[in-house]
Amino acid sequence: MNKIICYGDSNTYGWDPSNLWGTPYRFPWPTVLANGLGVETVNMGEPGRCIPVSCGMDNLNALLEKHAPVDLVIVMLGTNDILNAMGAGISRIVDRMDQLLVNLSGQNVLLIEIPPATTGNGMIDEAVPRVNEEFKKLAQLRNVRFLSLEGVNIPLAFDGIHLTEVAHANLANHIISAIKE
Repeated sequence: MNKIICYGDSNTYGWDPSNLWGTPYRFPWPTVLANGLGVETVNMGEPGRCIPVSCGMDNLNALLEKHAPVDLVIVMLGTNDILNAMGAGISRIVDRMDQLLVNLSGQNVLLIEIPPATTGNGMIDEAVPRVNEEFKKLAQLRNVRFLSLEGVNIPLAFDGIHLTEVAHANLANHIISAIKE
């Protein structure tokens, strides 16, 4: 394996919510992953990113072409979709992920479930495991590897959404173990 694309939102980017300037943590999980595997890892995390549709797919395809050849595409998305839908649009979120996985057919894809949320908003916090269950089914349907975060220590920042730097390290180590299996 030579190159991994990590495609996600602020939790892939490494957003540090305590930093007003939007500076990422020094070691977001894609960086820890690169160091742990000794491969080139491209962090395509973007704060605020939702699961792309139409023109967003074109941008993703262009990025994949730019970085070709790519050995693995890791996708961790859905948090912003839940936040924007306020827990009411689960079927829409699942449909978008299905479109994304179809768009990525032909790529080696690892779909990571959405990290848990502890926002205090029941609709959001309860939507995450429901969406993750549907993502797991989609991964099976689309013949994509799915990585559960069950049993992984994923401490969240004060906002209940963003990963701490410890969570980034733990997530990266969990991904490394899954890749090496």
